[in-house]
Amino acid sequence: MRQKIQLWLKTSLILSLLDRASAAVYRMLREGLFGYLFTAYSREDAAFARSMIGNRFRRNAMRRESFLTRAHHAIARSFEDSAFLRVCARISNCLLGCSLRVYGLFFTSFGIYVVLIYLIKRFALSLETASLSHLLIGACVLISAWPLLFSRQPLAEAMLESAIMRPLLLGVAGIPREQLENRRTPGGGRNNVAFILGMLVGALSYFVPPHLMLIAFSGVVAVMVVVCFPEIGVLAMIALLPYLTILPHPSITLAAMVLMTAFCYLIKLLRGKRVFRLELLDAGVTLFMLAFLLGGLVSFSGTGSIKTTAIYVCFMIGYFLVVNLMRTRVWLRRCTGTFLVSGLGAALYGIYQNFFGLTETKWLDAEMFEDIEGRVVSMFENPNMLADYLIMLFPIVIAVCLCTKSRHVRAGALFVAAALGLCLIYTWSRGAWLGLMIGMLVFLLLWNRRTLSALFLGCFALPIVPLVMPESIMNRLLSIGDLADSSTSYRVSIWKAAFGMAGDFFTTGIGVGETAFRQVYPLYSLSGIEAAPHSHNLFLQIQIELGIVGLLLFLGVLILFAQCCFDYNAAATDRETRIMSIGCFAGLIAALAQGMTDYIWYNYRVFFVFWFVLALASAYIRVGRSEATRDNAKSASNADATCAAIDIPLQRM
Repeated sequence: MRQKIQLWLKTSLILSLLDRASAAVYRMLREGLFGYLFTAYSREDAAFARSMIGNRFRRNAMRRESFLTRAHHAIARSFEDSAFLRVCARISNCLLGCSLRVYGLFFTSFGIYVVLIYLIKRFALSLETASLSHLLIGACVLISAWPLLFSRQPLAEAMLESAIMRPLLLGVAGIPREQLENRRTPGGGRNNVAFILGMLVGALSYFVPPHLMLIAFSGVVAVMVVVCFPEIGVLAMIALLPYLTILPHPSITLAAMVLMTAFCYLIKLLRGKRVFRLELLDAGVTLFMLAFLLGGLVSFSGTGSIKTTAIYVCFMIGYFLVVNLMRTRVWLRRCTGTFLVSGLGAALYGIYQNFFGLTETKWLDAEMFEDIEGRVVSMFENPNMLADYLIMLFPIVIAVCLCTKSRHVRAGALFVAAALGLCLIYTWSRGAWLGLMIGMLVFLLLWNRRTLSALFLGCFALPIVPLVMPESIMNRLLSIGDLADSSTSYRVSIWKAAFGMAGDFFTTGIGVGETAFRQVYPLYSLSGIEAAPHSHNLFLQIQIELGIVGLLLFLGVLILFAQCCFDYNAAATDRETRIMSIGCFAGLIAALAQGMTDYIWYNYRVFFVFWFVLALASAYIRVGRSEATRDNAKSASNADATCAAIDIPLQRM
């Protein structure tokens, strides 16, 4: 049946003409001005950058040991021989080699004293700070520690044999198996020391709530893991990003995670355990990051922009962490999978909000859209920011569906895509809907040239769309541009004032952040719209904050990124890296299209996701190129070996 359909498609006159027309359009784009502008990255610019930045340095280093190379080796040796690393290695071996009984004694002692402290505060001292949750935590710790008391198995060995921990550690986190094998502390550890430490820590619950101590303990363990494997820090950042809203300062917490991971990566870099490579796109991102830094130091708000700038710069450092740590196909798959699972949780929570009446109405014109009960925000405090997050992730999920060979992975990705799409609908963000349509159109056009033929045939189905689409969604889409909508009129009024600001501060900008904008905007605002946090347009906001230089730097980064993606898409032989890079590119196109009607960087975490997706696309392209280069070199060496094997008998003859 499938062969008959393929034969019919090939012999159909209409489809054949459409296919030829599509091929002609793609050829014109590739060979015309568009192709020259957006596929010149690796032909000229990137080749020049690699020769100037990377290849020349590597060739010089191979010819002679330079001063920088000797200094780096000396620093690496000093780190390897330092007492600090020896102490860290000894502590790690001790913790992994201690028996479960030792940990059981520690947590048993801790739980007993947490309960005792609660009883003393509640009944002996009658203090109001005695919370029932402290008693429950102590009891739960006691119950959990009880099974550990009967096992003398080392912790590392127990984790390797655990059906839950083994796949998490070896598969998801990517910790090498040899790092956990043959770890055994003599005697299994000291039971009395563990019990006394548990007693002392439990007694501290008089001053510090026990749940904070458990969080601190988990944080110490996490830091130790990231010190050994900075790649896990990248996974943790993107995994926890939506859920940090449960903390008082989610953006500051995420910035601390970025800095911690960067510090651990720097230590590995100095030790010679990791590499750092700079390409032309990275140089563009660096310049734009410096523009942000300057825009925070020189601002109308004075020191009010420093905090915002510090967070922006920290999050842009995350770009360099991704492109330099996600350097293999396996780590890229882990990173992408973590992104998908994290986004699934945020989408499911948004769907839960919709069906259980936890929606928000303050971002909705209730008179114009009476059939919409409210908009979901999930974990982003704003429906538009949630929509920005979802539309950057959605094309990546579709890319996973197309490139994976596993039926289970494809089924899981389709489920994630359905959840993301449903949650996106319930955000009722018209700009995000249009942005995703544009992003998916770009995705399909890059994925297969027959997309143009399918789009032409799809035009005949447009009259049917109003019949099958829900009325509420249709009304929402048709309201785009309607000034009777309070949201649209509000944006138009802000844009008029913002254009005046951009014109007066064309060269210098006003500085980074909401504080600077709020100070200057009232001087240009229209009557009735005196207060606004931003200009509701990404490009206009960059112009206002950083001036024309900042805007040109950002556009330069986008052009370099597009050149990199288009050039790789035209020459790639590996299907997975090609499709995944297209998915990331389409996600950013969707976000940029949404940025025409909203300032998508208003939420710091969405700002981080933007640069994360850009870095993920760049990482996929670099891995694809490096693997292709390695395969070509291997093929050439095999060919040389074959020729040599043939020449030998010929010479003997």
